[in-house]
Amino acid sequence: MMLNYNHFSFCFLLCYYYSNKYINANFLAGHFEVIAIPALLITLTTIIKNKPFYMTLIPFSLSLGVRQDVGFFLFFQLLSLLFVPKYIFALSKKTKINIFIYMGLCLIYVYLSLKYFLPYMGASQDLKATQFWSQWGNSWGDIAMNAFKHPLLVMHTILSVGFTNFNEAFFYLGIFNPFQWFFVQAPAVLFYLASTMDKNYLFWYNSAFLLPGVYISTYVGFFIAAKFLLKYKNKYCFSALIIVLLTIISIVLIKSHRAVGTDDYRPKKDNKIDYFNQILSSEINRCDKKPDSFSTDISNYVFLNNQEDKYLVDHYYKSQIVIFSKLNRGDFQSNEDFNKYNKIINLVITNDKNYMLLHKDKVFSIYVEKSAINCGINKGVVD
Repeated sequence: MMLNYNHFSFCFLLCYYYSNKYINANFLAGHFEVIAIPALLITLTTIIKNKPFYMTLIPFSLSLGVRQDVGFFLFFQLLSLLFVPKYIFALSKKTKINIFIYMGLCLIYVYLSLKYFLPYMGASQDLKATQFWSQWGNSWGDIAMNAFKHPLLVMHTILSVGFTNFNEAFFYLGIFNPFQWFFVQAPAVLFYLASTMDKNYLFWYNSAFLLPGVYISTYVGFFIAAKFLLKYKNKYCFSALIIVLLTIISIVLIKSHRAVGTDDYRPKKDNKIDYFNQILSSEINRCDKKPDSFSTDISNYVFLNNQEDKYLVDHYYKSQIVIFSKLNRGDFQSNEDFNKYNKIINLVITNDKNYMLLHKDKVFSIYVEKSAINCGINKGVVD
């Protein structure tokens, strides 16, 4: 008998989306990877609904086209669907065959991308390997071999970075269906073993390709847990299970800051984008002419309006408004990037006479190009 989960679906998915900091972070990241989330979800959804092959082919193809490694993540997510209980999603025999076909296409796509497409466009086959995983080897083969040779070190590394934070954000619900949960989590190991914090903690867009599979895994785990609880609804242990469940959720919520990493990982309503827009609007209103070009740091770049010209601070000289915020080493991939950012700040503040201070507080410093627009000149600077 099929579990009637449709009555819970809307509320569960709505709360699930708006409460999850990783989903929110992807939509604030300003990167193209976010495009893959709906495409991958549609791909997986049409499969679990036993839709014809051709209906899945379009979102499947669009998913692969987002980036060269999408097939790697999608391969494991497709495999995980084979372990969903029948009373939740009953896959037909034809659908299971389609899953294996799509898995094969994923492998072919990844192979062709790494072997031919990327080198043809000028990229080295092992470029990313040496850039982010050099501590494990000098090529993809070396990295894989060393990881298999040192399983305890791999496990320790995984538990030391973003693994627990990521799964806490999904209340570990996927673990109620362990095989599915294992396969959707497997591709994340590549990120956990990386050398930079943005990757091994899944900051910003680095969780994008994982989210659709984890999303469905959590959804399935939720109903498996619900069925288990309903089975014991007339017994004393039901109360104990409810207490345990509420305790776990409370711990996750209390410790949720561990998954934050930066201020921008807070829920949407608490995000500093509101303060950013408030300050920027206030200062622009003091200008004789509305600015049409802006530059800022990597953290706040996503807050700028896409209808105007915007740049990272490396190219601040192209903009009329330059915005700095107080950033830490953890906001950058390397010491070199962090030092470069501070160097640019010093350049604008001390050496570039074309810019003057417009606003400064504990969070933001805003500079304006003098010759472009009369913006705050002789009108006082807000401290």
